[in-house]
Amino acid sequence: MDTVVNANVTESKKMPTSKFLMWVAIASIVMMFGGFTSAYVVKRNQASWQSFDLPSIFWVSTALIILSSVTLYICVQKFKQGKSILPFFLITAILGVLFITFQLKGFEEVTNSGVKMIGAGSVVSGSFLYVIAGIHILHILGGLVAIFILLFRYSTPEKSKRAGVLPLEVFSIYWHFIGILWIYLVIFFYFAR
Repeated sequence: MDTVVNANVTESKKMPTSKFLMWVAIASIVMMFGGFTSAYVVKRNQASWQSFDLPSIFWVSTALIILSSVTLYICVQKFKQGKSILPFFLITAILGVLFITFQLKGFEEVTNSGVKMIGAGSVVSGSFLYVIAGIHILHILGGLVAIFILLFRYSTPEKSKRAGVLPLEVFSIYWHFIGILWIYLVIFFYFAR
């Protein structure tokens, strides 16, 4: 009897495979962006480096990604209370789209300030911004695709009950991480220009 109880306790403490895999993916993303920002620091010390001001619109996009994490947190809490999550999930998606929109406007501001980011005559510092922030945008786009898939999975009370909370929790780990990653990047770009 004790063996059965101990086995159940051990099983209940195991991390679900999907959460474990998400943490592995996050670790690989951290290593990738760590490599990018390390290369940025090394290149910044070269004589040909051209410094530029970070567009203020990036701070607006930072506020948007933080707000989207708040709405997603509320969404998960609503699910656990048995309430509809669709309004907060949709707001999270809209904030994600607005984040990307403001990022693209920020790229435009950098280019208009004379720092060409890609192509002939591009500036290394602008290219780094373009690559690092651009890859972050791709991660946000991946999150938006996941949001729309999850919107379908949670579109009715019956589907929500079948899906359970785990997909929402796994997605929220990813989304909160991507938000924290952007906060790190914007602070990094601000101080390391």
